[in-house]
Amino acid sequence: MLLFGICRLHGDEWRGRRAAEKLIGLDPQNSSPHVLLANIYAASGNWNEVNSLRMTMKEKGFVKLLGCSWILVGQKHICLWLWIGLITMLVKLVAVLEYLLKVTKEGGYVVDMDHFLHDDEGGRPMPKAIW
Repeated sequence: MLLFGICRLHGDEWRGRRAAEKLIGLDPQNSSPHVLLANIYAASGNWNEVNSLRMTMKEKGFVKLLGCSWILVGQKHICLWLWIGLITMLVKLVAVLEYLLKVTKEGGYVVDMDHFLHDDEGGRPMPKAIW
């Protein structure tokens, strides 16, 4: 993987492609060499190859894995997953749900909570089990 970084830094597509071919030969189902090679192409401005490689990945059903940064805490290495894409989607989902709630309330809809809640032993409402 270090070789990919060096190839990207120096714009060395030829060595990057050779390294990718070797890694793909070792583990054809691993998307990482494809993603790293696309990054090398992008860094050197070779957008035709980037697009071609992305299409190949899509045809093969590859999905880019979430990134991970490693930190050392005490004697343990901990992986910090980058959930930025997921967080962005959740923020959008919450916005849509808030909008739908607002529209339904403005339309006069009132939720009949009798179908969703029952009292626990202390008289507090709790969700009913669906199953």
